[in-house]
Amino acid sequence: MRTNTTQNNGGTANLRPFKKGQSGNPGGRPKTAKLAELTRKYLDEKAGGKTRLRHVLEWLQKHKPEILLHYAYGKPVEAVDVQAESQTSIVGMSDEMLERLREYAKRL
Repeated sequence: MRTNTTQNNGGTANLRPFKKGQSGNPGGRPKTAKLAELTRKYLDEKAGGKTRLRHVLEWLQKHKPEILLHYAYGKPVEAVDVQAESQTSIVGMSDEMLERLREYAKRL
């Protein structure tokens, strides 16, 4: 008889359950606030009479204006035309019901 030896086999050989009320991640999710704070400080510093943020925005405006537009208004919706023919049978569904569904799908 062959046994399943994958990690997710339900075995508990190397597993130790947490005590009741104990978190599996006591440190929690890593905080990004410190990085965000440092980034804001960096971008607020003056370089050549302007903030670094102003330099970045001016460069984007000149070289990659679509990035500014995407951040300001979101990416535009792309229209996709999909044409597909499919013959699918669903177990337990009558042929009549399948035909009604196909007719409905054509009208969409």
